[in-house]
Amino acid sequence: MWWSRRGFLVGLPAAGLAGCGFSPLFSSGSEARSLKSQIVVAPISGRNGYFLRERLLRRFGDPATDAPYILSADFTSSQEGLAITATAEITRYNVNGIADFSLTRSDGEGQKMEGTVRSTAGYSATSSPYATSVAEQDALQRVAEDLAEKIANRVFLSADRVVR
Repeated sequence: MWWSRRGFLVGLPAAGLAGCGFSPLFSSGSEARSLKSQIVVAPISGRNGYFLRERLLRRFGDPATDAPYILSADFTSSQEGLAITATAEITRYNVNGIADFSLTRSDGEGQKMEGTVRSTAGYSATSSPYATSVAEQDALQRVAEDLAEKIANRVFLSADRVVR
């Protein structure tokens, strides 16, 4: 008997979502789906700009030769020491990244959207300079890829305004 009540309770959220007009972001015919392969990602300078651009390309898909939109972004990063030992050595760092982006029409009709996203990742310093350098580069790559995810999410969630 408790199984039937449990099944009812599990089905309740799905019924509630269907009633409010919820639909998946990339359902067939959605504006977000129509943006796939329609955005050219402009080159972004630097090693971490490369990681940012590559993740954006994976999210947006290979652009068509006559894609109607161009996404450009600028990536900046900074570091801050967090954990300091009694001998004044920093053992933990945070890498902060900021990406300013804009989505414009390729035909020059104007800007469709712009924004700024932020991300942070941490890494530990070790007694080995090489290991610390690798950890720092990994943190920067994680920040760049997270920024790309945030940019792509904003663009896809604003697709109804972009496509108009």
